[in-house]
Amino acid sequence: MKLITIMRSFYKIYFLLLALNTCLFSQVNILQFSPGAKATGLGRSGVIGLDDPTVLYWNPAILGILRSNQAILSTHEPFLANYAGYNHFIPQIGSVGINIARTDNSKQGVEIFSFGLGKHMGKHIYSGVSINGMQIQKEGWTSIGFGLLYMPKDYNNSIDTPNKYSWIADKLTVGIAVQNIPLIVTDYDHQYRIGLSYKITHYGP
Repeated sequence: MKLITIMRSFYKIYFLLLALNTCLFSQVNILQFSPGAKATGLGRSGVIGLDDPTVLYWNPAILGILRSNQAILSTHEPFLANYAGYNHFIPQIGSVGINIARTDNSKQGVEIFSFGLGKHMGKHIYSGVSINGMQIQKEGWTSIGFGLLYMPKDYNNSIDTPNKYSWIADKLTVGIAVQNIPLIVTDYDHQYRIGLSYKITHYGP
C-alpha cells in the first residue's frame, strides 16, 4: 500500500515538473520579449499608448488608429536587430501590419512571423486581429490574437465635444488583447494583456 502511495506521489511530482518545464520552454522567451523602445519604457507593455508597427505584437487593435505608412527596425538584445515591422493604411479597410521577429539568439529563441488588421469600428472603438506563425528550432505552430481598444476621441480629430461624462469619456483609454492562441498544438498558452490610462490634465501625465 505504501509503495502505491509513493508511486502516485512520484508521478504527480514528475508530471508537475514536466508541465513546468514545458511552460518554461514555450513561454518564457515570448513573455520577456519586448519590441520597441516606447513599449520597453512603459514597463514592457504596449496594450495602449503606442503608435508604431510594434502594436501588431502588443495589441492589433491599435493598428486601427494608424493612418500613415510606417516601418520599424528594433533590437531586444544588444547587437541583435531582431524585430522588423511595417504597417500600411488602406482607406475604408483599415491598417494592415506585418512583422518578422526572433525573441533572442539562443537555441530557445522563438521565430515569429505575423500579419494583422486593425479597424475603426465606431466612435471610440477599435478592433484588430493577428495571425502568427511561430517556430522553436524545428517545431512550428500557428496562433491567432484579438484586440480591442477604447479611446476617448477620434485619433485623427482634435475637436472635443464636451458632455457631462467628459471627465471620464475624454480622458480614459482602455485596451485588452488576447494573443498567441494556438490553433493546432495545445502545449502553448495564450496571453491576456490589459492596459488602462487616465489623462489627468490636457497635457498629461
